[in-house]
Amino acid sequence: MELPSPPYVLHRATVPLCVLDALEGLVGQQHDHEGCVLADVSVGVDGRVASIQPAGAAATSSGEAVIDLQRRLLLPTLVDLHTHIDKGHTWPRSPNPDGTRDGAFAAAALDAELYTPDDLARRVEFSLQCAYAYGTSALRTHVVTTSKHASWVWPIMVDARARWAGRVELQLVGMVIPLTEFRAGGEGDVLAALVASHGGILGGSISQLTAPPSERASSLARESLERQGGAHGGCRPDDFAAVLDAFFAAAAKHDLDVDLHVDENGDDCADGAELVCAAAMRHGVTGSRLTLGHLCALALLQDDKRVKAIAAIAAAGATVVSLPPVNMYLQDRVHGRTPRWRGVTLLHELRAAGVRVAIASDNTRDAFYAYGDLDMLDAMSQAVKIAHLDHPVLGWLSAATTAPADAMRLPHGRLALGRPADCIILRARSLNEMLSRSQHDRNVIRAGKKVHAEPPPYETLDDLQKRSL
Repeated sequence: MELPSPPYVLHRATVPLCVLDALEGLVGQQHDHEGCVLADVSVGVDGRVASIQPAGAAATSSGEAVIDLQRRLLLPTLVDLHTHIDKGHTWPRSPNPDGTRDGAFAAAALDAELYTPDDLARRVEFSLQCAYAYGTSALRTHVVTTSKHASWVWPIMVDARARWAGRVELQLVGMVIPLTEFRAGGEGDVLAALVASHGGILGGSISQLTAPPSERASSLARESLERQGGAHGGCRPDDFAAVLDAFFAAAAKHDLDVDLHVDENGDDCADGAELVCAAAMRHGVTGSRLTLGHLCALALLQDDKRVKAIAAIAAAGATVVSLPPVNMYLQDRVHGRTPRWRGVTLLHELRAAGVRVAIASDNTRDAFYAYGDLDMLDAMSQAVKIAHLDHPVLGWLSAATTAPADAMRLPHGRLALGRPADCIILRARSLNEMLSRSQHDRNVIRAGKKVHAEPPPYETLDDLQKRSL
């Protein structure tokens, strides 16, 4: 599809109501069973949204060029709340031997020894080029932050953030490893200060098992837990509560938002979400300042524990971000055995409790996930089918648009008057068509102008994939 330079009118666009700011005369319009309305979207000469009206209103009253979308879906650009682009595109040189989390940690640790400034910068650039071409305008990435390499890794990530500003707004989470660095005498506070000095967010993983699998009475994922030995740091240290409290104390001291991996395991006794939310509330790191990723184990809890965990998350005002394709790939994996559970958190129940929920890409072609391309539309499409976000789909598209944007405290992921016309035109005319067929032929528009960008070819990284220890 060719587009003229602004101004113009996108006539007869199918727009989901959940991505529109309240617009008199449109939001009240009768929507279809998927929660979409037919609209005319006017783009001004400045590349901003000038008006959004019922279909026909703008097209008949304005003098601008009119592009008839013939009911094609018009979406805002998408927002990816949880990625790991520092690890991205390392699978060919450091594959996970068995697909398990233990295998992922071992392979990723070895691959980290291959990092150089050039290697990291080129893989990060490759990832952001992919996200931009697919129509992502804001992205948050976790950055492994250790005392060994944080001093040279963070300047590279900050440079990428500056270079991509205005195309992909990049937020950086310092994933401090191990979290026991926050013990007295550890490097936790120093690393938190480094993250703060670079305008980052404080992160880490709270996903250790509450007890060894052999000590547990039952578990839907017990066999995989026993085989994997409790990845993500094994079982909790005796001073787990003190470490967690010290982590949040450092976040409060340095005025840092927090984004944690929580209960990313098959532990049906998991209480990480409750403990994290309680600590966050003690230190005043709540609301949009707090994001919890994964929460896989929430799906395995007994009814009373599940209710308590969801209530704690809601009380803290936290955002929950789920990564369905990657969680299904890693959780409950045992060679030669079909997984018994999906590894996906309780999105329906969390949203019903008033918790803001989001979907994100997570890892891309690395030891933790062999696939993916930072295509949020693909991630959302998979999530709908994995987590049953349908019948009806209605507002679930907000999990890839407004919800993650609000968690990032950005105005992205929505169509709004006066905002840049950053949007995606699909060939699909309905959400059902979007979810049924690849939308590789989408048109991405930024500030009213079509983006002529494509994901970079894999061969541009071939020399990096030949590196070895």
